Amino acid sequence: MNTRKSFLLIAFVLLFIPLHAQWLIGGKLGLNASTMNLPGKNPSYNDHLSVNGGFTGEYQFNQYFSLLAELLYMKQGFTDKIMEYESASDFKELKFDRSFHCLEIPILAKFKHKTGLNLQAGPQIGLSLKQKTDLAGEIQNLPGEKRPVNLSLVAGIGYDTAYNLSFDLRYQLGLTGMFKESNRLQCRAFYFGVGYKFKW
Repeated sequence: MNTRKSFLLIAFVLLFIPLHAQWLIGGKLGLNASTMNLPGKNPSYNDHLSVNGGFTGEYQFNQYFSLLAELLYMKQGFTDKIMEYESASDFKELKFDRSFHCLEIPILAKFKHKTGLNLQAGPQIGLSLKQKTDLAGEIQNLPGEKRPVNLSLVAGIGYDTAYNLSFDLRYQLGLTGMFKESNRLQCRAFYFGVGYKFKW
């Protein structure tokens, strides 16, 4: 590659990485409503409501585009009801709740408008910490080894205020199952977050 081509390449790269590029770091808290999808069978279970929160970092290339990475604790899962039969005419309905405690790492492209509105999309890596099953108020140990790493796609909308506050609403589409044995029980979740970031 000659000198002229090298210069043109450098100039082209600089157009997309302006001198005012900067980091924003902070934290966030939010709520999530999740369920589990069963491909090929029941569409899904009932929603499981919980909280999320963690740390966020954003690298701004310019006023219109940035990369966003977060480390979030999220409790996901599903609820359902099962029937316990003593006999054909003697039965009772029991609440069944299964939860997964995860560290979620979304890595998102963020496209911003000057009004503060933005669109976000990208992959999300989930690290499974533990799982818990509650059947009618009693903790159960059910079979199934959790998958240590899960992969999802995330898309959402957000709003950044002039006071360093941010609001976002995202949808998580799980691509891998929560258990090693099969690719079933894929997470589906909406999650909302409120964050605060400062320049670094």
